[in-house]
Formats: sequence, C-alpha cells, structure tokens
Amino acid sequence: MTARPARLGVPLFAGGLVLALALADGGFFRWTWPWAIVALATAAVGFALLGRLTRVSWLAAAFVLGLGVLAAWQAATAWWSPDPERSLEDGFRGTVYAVGAATFVVLVRAAGPRRLLAGVVAGVAVTLAIGLADHARGQADPLQGSLLSQPIGYANAVGILGAVAALVAIGLLIDASSPATRVALLAAVGLCVLALVLTESRAAWLAAFLGLVTAIVFRLRGPRPWVLPAWLSAVTVALIAVLLSPLAFGSGSLHGLLSDRAYYWPVAWHGLDAPLHGLGAGSFAQLWALERPVPANAIDAHSLFLEALLELGAIGLVILVATLVLPLTAAPRLAGGWAAGATGAYTAFLVHAAVDWDWEMPVVSLAGVACGAALLAGGRRPPVGFRS
Repeated sequence: MTARPARLGVPLFAGGLVLALALADGGFFRWTWPWAIVALATAAVGFALLGRLTRVSWLAAAFVLGLGVLAAWQAATAWWSPDPERSLEDGFRGTVYAVGAATFVVLVRAAGPRRLLAGVVAGVAVTLAIGLADHARGQADPLQGSLLSQPIGYANAVGILGAVAALVAIGLLIDASSPATRVALLAAVGLCVLALVLTESRAAWLAAFLGLVTAIVFRLRGPRPWVLPAWLSAVTVALIAVLLSPLAFGSGSLHGLLSDRAYYWPVAWHGLDAPLHGLGAGSFAQLWALERPVPANAIDAHSLFLEALLELGAIGLVILVATLVLPLTAAPRLAGGWAAGATGAYTAFLVHAAVDWDWEMPVVSLAGVACGAALLAGGRRPPVGFRS
C-alpha cells in the first residue's frame, strides 16, 4: 500500500517543481539548473527512503540512461564545436532531464502514476492562472505582444504546457470517481483550453489535436495492438514531411504558415557538413548568423530532431530518438484513462518539440519527461531492473 507521505508528497513536489520553473522564466537560464538538479535528486532520495520501492523495468532504466548519455554526448561535442561554452551548457541542461527522468521513475514507483500526473496538472493549472491574471491587466509584452506568454515569457511554451496538462487531465478524468476530483480536473481542462486560445499557438493546437487523437486510438485499439504504432508511425512521417517542406516548396511560399521556421529549417538542412558527429551542440546560432537569408535573430533551429541531426550528428539523433521512443513502446501494454491521457500528452510534447525549441525550456521538457516516466514505470509488468 502506498505510504500516506508519498501519496501527498509526490503531487505536491511535481506541482511545485512545474510552478517554480515556470516562474523562473521556464527554467531557460542556466542559473536555474543547479537548484533544479538538487531539488530533483533530493526528492528521488527522499521518496526512495520513504518506503520500499519495487523494481523498475529495463525500459525505465534505459530511458534514464539514454537521457544521461545524450547529455554527455552534448557536452563531448565541445571538443569540435565552434561554441564550446554553449555545448557544455546544452549538456548541463540535458543533465536536468536525465535527473528528472530518474526522479519521476522513483516518484511513480513510490506513489503511482496518477499522483505524479495529477501534480503536473496542478502545477500547470496554477501557472496558467497566474498568466491569465497577468494577461487580464492588458499590458502587452515587448516581444510577445498581446499573446498569453507569462509567467514563462514565451507564448508557444505556455500553449504546449496547456495542451499537455489538458490531455493528462482528460485521462485522469476518465478514471476519477470522486465528484470533487472531477470538478477540479474539468476546471483544469477549462484553464488549459482558454490558455491555448489566448496564446494563438498553431503548433500547440496541432500538438493537442494529434495528442487527443492518439489518446482516442489508445482507448479504442481493442485487441489490435498494431493500431497505435501504425498511427504514431503516420504522425512521424507527416512531421518529417513538414520539416522537409521548405526545401520542396520554397521558404517564401511557406513563411505565412511556418513563420521564420521556413528559413531556419533549410539553413539547418544545408548545414549538415558533419553528418556523423555533428557540428557541435549549440552551433546552430553561429550557422544562422553566417547563413541567415532574412534579418532575424535565432539561436535554435526550432526543431529538436533536426537540430540534433545538425549539432549532434547521426550519433546524437539515434540516441535521442531511441530514448524518447521508449515510453511509446511501453504504452500499448498499459490500460486505463491515465495511460491514454499520458500517451496523448507525451505524443503532443514530441510533436511540438519537433517544430519548436521546447528542449531549451525545462518546464516544458520536464512535463513531457514526467509523462514518459509515468508510462514506463506505471505499469504492472514483471520487474526486470534494479531493486531500490
């Protein structure tokens, strides 16, 4: 039976972490990373000591290890990167995600996936409430204009956070038996939808739609285990087509749809001069400064996977994809509304990361990693990993 301190502590910690990072500009700046690592590691040790933990699966262990290897590879590229300091920074940020994944696995084993996911929803809901209160004052942001961007500072990040939390909340709502819980979850969904509307983030809406379809496919797949992988494969092919579209149709013709991504992505594709090991983590900023076809400033390629191919090479892209796909391989073995919601939310996170710079925003990435950890550690499969 789950210990009462864990039942209360896990959602409080998860919600507090999301809120604290959101209030610290989404965790974008490096000064937030040491305290995030310390907080995550402390929570992992604390909840591990709080009660007897069962073993975790090899997939969960591989998820944590993969994120750690990715962070190490990012730091290692400093040897040949044109900007070694930025490469080391990327590796430092990646360490936050690896420690976060390990902590979330411990939290799920200590209190169950629903409590971790409920904490994420609560943290996002409070974040959005603060942002909506600020937005109601009517003061335009110098960079984001009238879009809902606070307290994080980037409207697209607020949008995808709302999408992820809405999908998780819908999944929890399916399982909820208490009227009070249902009301709270419905209120959270309402906040998230309102935030999506006010951010005007087309990519977040697209991610939310694809995540919702994924959750529906999960629920309706029945005895056909191939349905969910087939759907996710189709989504993957479509995303690759989107990333290649400026090369096929021209940047100018797609600027209205893709904004400046129509220029970022071709520069990244044409910069693949080191396809095996990449140019070095963080190198897109210098590549863009040299090759930019329009007078716009950018430090990221606005696509996690294309940027990984450019900066980390095929080695880094394989590590990244092989790691991030693990929760989706575990999902078909799970059941319940929470699993449908987490699968949809994790898919939405990956879709949005494919067309934006979410990986540089820890509050968004850790919310996605939490969903992935819940899928990997929340099942009742035979334990084959280590014992805590």
